[in-house]
Amino acid sequence: MKIALCPFDGFKLCVYNNQDYIDYLIRNAAQFSLVEKKVVDGHIFDYPKTGDIKGLKLKIHLTRKGSTVTISGSFHKFHNACKTNASQFYWEDFIKAYHEIEELLQLPPETQLVNLEVGINIEIPIEWELTATQILKSIFFIQKISTRGTKSIKCLPNNGYSIHHKTEDYEFKLYDKGKQYSLKKEILRYEKKFIKSRAVNRIGYQKYSDLLSFDELKAPIENLIRDFRKLIIYNEQLEKSKNLTEEEKEFLLQIKKIDFFEDFKGTKEQFDQIKGKYLALVEAHKCMNIHTQLIDLILKKLNTE
Repeated sequence: MKIALCPFDGFKLCVYNNQDYIDYLIRNAAQFSLVEKKVVDGHIFDYPKTGDIKGLKLKIHLTRKGSTVTISGSFHKFHNACKTNASQFYWEDFIKAYHEIEELLQLPPETQLVNLEVGINIEIPIEWELTATQILKSIFFIQKISTRGTKSIKCLPNNGYSIHHKTEDYEFKLYDKGKQYSLKKEILRYEKKFIKSRAVNRIGYQKYSDLLSFDELKAPIENLIRDFRKLIIYNEQLEKSKNLTEEEKEFLLQIKKIDFFEDFKGTKEQFDQIKGKYLALVEAHKCMNIHTQLIDLILKKLNTE
């Protein structure tokens, strides 16, 4: 039986200019742990108010769109009683979490989805003889950003690593989920966050209720895979090949340098030539193409489990 994994995780919702809903939350302030946050000269202002219930963060505040209720959290963690998102998360788990959140917060129909994280936990096969951290250290390109430099590698607990790249509309992360939660499995977490409502709209979602459409999953999954294809994952076993020419050895030494891609000033076509040359060497010397193997794992997990 095929059971679909669900890539949805972190989210942010907004309810705009709905005084009835704000009044409902305030009447139930104790339930939602709502507290006043802004005090000036001893005066407590009406906004903002913040709250927390079952790992969901609430905020009643003024934005450029008027009185706003913002709710943020994680579908995956909510399903797991706020403990972890290191497990596999299935479509039926998401549906359950979706309705429980809707009921818990009494969300009105017009609730907008303004931020969405999609991601997947990839368990590294034992036969690869690679750890998630080793793979992360071997990634040296994300949209012309070097991931070997301090700007894009950040330490996690237990000497794990994460790769983090942020643009105006998106946030991209790869990290060692096993290290983060002190697990015995090698788990690589890959996720992309659509941090602007316009980015969320591009993949077919506007309202909270839009998330219920299983058919719409194609767009965020394709978006996730498309960005992953931009990575290059270096296989150090290639350097051990006895058949490398001196020119090939020098090429490998150059692209391994921390600042090679960070300082790259060439065109996209020139970059593609460099990437193609590296991948041709991987194939010619019969080395494992880690990148392709990971894409296969991702596609397999997102299609069946």
